[in-house]
Amino acid sequence: MSLQDLMKYRDSGELSDVTIVVEGEELKLHKFPLYIKSDYFKEVAAESGKDQVELEEFPGGAACFKVIADFCYNKKIDISLENVAQLRCGAEYLKMAGDNNLIDLTERYLDDIIRSAQMSRSLSPIVDLISRTACLGPAAEEAKIAERCFAAVMDVWTKPGRVDALVVDRLLRLPLDWFERLAKSCGSEGERQLRPLAELATRYLHRVFQRDTDLQKQQQQQKKPEKKKEQEKSAEKEKDDDDAGEEAAEEPQQEQQEAREEQQQQEEEAGEASDAEADGGDKKKQQQQQQQQQQNEPKEPTGEVLDRVIGSLPEPTPLAEVISGDWIRLALLASEQYSCQCRPRLLQLAGNMLHRFRQEELKQMPSPVLCDIVSSTAAAMGGDAGASGEAQVLSGVIDNHLLDLARAGSLTAEEFAKLAASVPADYRASHDTLYEAAETLLTAGESIPDDQQKAVVEAVDLSRCEVSTLQRALDKGAFPAKVVCQAAIDLAQRQQSLQVDGKFARREDFKPTFSSSPSRRYGRNVASPSYDGIGAGYSSYREPIYGSKFDSDFDASSGLRYSALGGYSDTAAYPDTDRGARLDFQYSGASGGRYSSRKW
Repeated sequence: MSLQDLMKYRDSGELSDVTIVVEGEELKLHKFPLYIKSDYFKEVAAESGKDQVELEEFPGGAACFKVIADFCYNKKIDISLENVAQLRCGAEYLKMAGDNNLIDLTERYLDDIIRSAQMSRSLSPIVDLISRTACLGPAAEEAKIAERCFAAVMDVWTKPGRVDALVVDRLLRLPLDWFERLAKSCGSEGERQLRPLAELATRYLHRVFQRDTDLQKQQQQQKKPEKKKEQEKSAEKEKDDDDAGEEAAEEPQQEQQEAREEQQQQEEEAGEASDAEADGGDKKKQQQQQQQQQQNEPKEPTGEVLDRVIGSLPEPTPLAEVISGDWIRLALLASEQYSCQCRPRLLQLAGNMLHRFRQEELKQMPSPVLCDIVSSTAAAMGGDAGASGEAQVLSGVIDNHLLDLARAGSLTAEEFAKLAASVPADYRASHDTLYEAAETLLTAGESIPDDQQKAVVEAVDLSRCEVSTLQRALDKGAFPAKVVCQAAIDLAQRQQSLQVDGKFARREDFKPTFSSSPSRRYGRNVASPSYDGIGAGYSSYREPIYGSKFDSDFDASSGLRYSALGGYSDTAAYPDTDRGARLDFQYSGASGGRYSSRKW
């Protein structure tokens, strides 16, 4: 019997010599056309010789196999975007290789779809292929359709033009396994693919975070009826007490009270009915939203999704460029709750972008999480980071955050002590902002235990504050006077330790320069020197004016008096005036700057 003759029996099943079972549906077919097109059926026949073959987990199910069976009988089939992925995977399952066989035909059709999409810069057909292939099982892995589609997606995404939001939403619905494969396939052609990958990954994870948030809200709503019942019981008890007291009152008052209670009860019943109706509508709406959400999101636990997505991203993926403070807060909370392995990477990411957080975002960040961010960032910087600009930026962010919280009245003494201590001591060039936050906290009028007050005071080093801050601390009385006085002594001793035989150490770091034309001050010509030096914060060195002859009348042996504000006064150099020349050296910059002199 020829193949042409067998086509007549395809639909009728007459003269069938083999039964194919797919998803419980039996198809009466013929061995000859199946053996010609499929190596799978040849192998099955050689192994068992059975007249019935069951295809388990066949890609596309019975509907797809029927089309493939028609192809085996040389019947004309239509290959389209809707079925090409199923046919390709089904052909892979049945081992239908060879020229003009089903694998060859579907491969050429896939190439045409992908090439056309790339030329038109349209992601829709490619994403449609990915979505249809994602549910086709192991055969889809062997067919390697996904890898080709992933490469095309990133190629189109990185080209100029706007990506359709609906197309992106379909990518966000991918199963976790497929999204992980998409992420791992990126970066092979350079860093140009990493930015769109970062955007896609953060949005994919945000949907998972939103799922947890909605679940928490749902649980809270379920607790509301229980709380309402407790309130009703309490109200009934109060009502009984009121009724007992009214019995002793006069009868007219009792009648009025009963009337008021009856009216109140009617209003409550009407309100409860209205609430029940509203709750019923809200509940139905929430159920619909929940069903839709379950279809669009991965089924795995949040911790697993977070670990696998972050772990699949190449190291240079620029997450910091696309995420917000709210996103990193949710990610860190989830990583802590589920003990995720990616938490160190998230902490490092948060530390790198901490200076970009808005005030509102920092306020929403729990203090323990913020402490972890600072500690992780400090550990990454290393032990010698105290003089770096990054270290001072980190301390500045935390100190200003503490001040904002204290002014808003949302800071506790315990939180202050922990957050302040999370920043290494040598990272702060100044403690002025930290003191202001502590003062605001301690003078807010709230009752603070003695041990917590002590912890707040010990977190601030007043000796590293401006003189004006020390004076303010003494005037305000927020800190004990003994602490303020000791800080002033420490400050003076530290400044004296810089002086050696009337001169300051590391003089070679400072090179005086002079203006070409001297200015006349107090009847004398005085040169205008300025100094370029190296130093930072309280470790900067100030050059005294003696040792370099600024004019012919200057006496290097004259007595110098140091000012706590950073200047020197020479009262003996100008006997014809009642004021001495004063030099105030001002410093700017984190690791080196320019000192300028001011005289009067």
